[in-house]
Amino acid sequence: MIFDDEKQKKSSDKTWATMIDIGLVFMALALVGLILYIFLASSNSPLHQGPHFAPGDPTATPPGSEITDPNFLAGQAAYEAQRYEEVIDRMGRVIEVNSNLAPAYWYRGMAYWYLGNNEAMLADMQHALRLDPEYALGYADRGLAYSSLGDKQRAMQDWQKALSLDPSLAKVHHNIGVTYIDWGDYDEAMKEFDQELLIDPNRGSGWRGRAEVFLKIGQYQDCIEKATYAIQIAPDMWRNYFTRGTCYAHLGEAETGIADLNVYIEHNPNDACAFTNRGTAYRMLGNERQALSDYRRAAEIEACD
Repeated sequence: MIFDDEKQKKSSDKTWATMIDIGLVFMALALVGLILYIFLASSNSPLHQGPHFAPGDPTATPPGSEITDPNFLAGQAAYEAQRYEEVIDRMGRVIEVNSNLAPAYWYRGMAYWYLGNNEAMLADMQHALRLDPEYALGYADRGLAYSSLGDKQRAMQDWQKALSLDPSLAKVHHNIGVTYIDWGDYDEAMKEFDQELLIDPNRGSGWRGRAEVFLKIGQYQDCIEKATYAIQIAPDMWRNYFTRGTCYAHLGEAETGIADLNVYIEHNPNDACAFTNRGTAYRMLGNERQALSDYRRAAEIEACD
């Protein structure tokens, strides 16, 4: 607050009363900040593992290699280039001409998934399976749709069916492993990630899955090792940085943890858990100002599980 000359000429007792009022205001603001800080920073474990990473790596060997429709081929190319709106448009044109092509529904369904429309994805996968009841990718990714909508039991049924039709679908083992993590069955989750890597040892998602299990069970050095390997294989798989950064912080290596969490937050600026964990790491370094800033940002976004 700035006082003008006229106010400064008032009696000394009124000046003192004003100064006391100002002091009380600042004390109240400090108390509010402290309450927010304590609320966000305190928990049985100040480092949060975050929401379970989305079942994913839904990409697969593109189906429908025998189809020569120009819109279908253009849609395939758009899918590989991650232009999902165009995929929906192109595959929609294919379906208008020939509604009996299951792969067209698969591509469009996957594009809907990437754009966050799980209901539309589910509808397309169901249509694909009506056309081809032996379509392994249809079951694999209808399971992904069910999982994204919260129906884990139906997802598991579809994934088991997909593996019975095509045991080489490594991504299905990954998704089953993620579901076991959700259910707290870490032994079974690890078995699924092992199967995923047995099919393809260079799948970054498999090493990430192993790292997530080690994070859950508190084996932080093992977590760092697996997450580092995942980063080497797939450096743009940003979730790996969250996992490794959190494990570094658990081990007291706050600066290294912050560096990893910075990478993750740059690409995922709306993850409350990442801000909470980075705030806790800053707190370990004694940087209370930055810690409070991160905790406030986390509170603005959402609760961190």
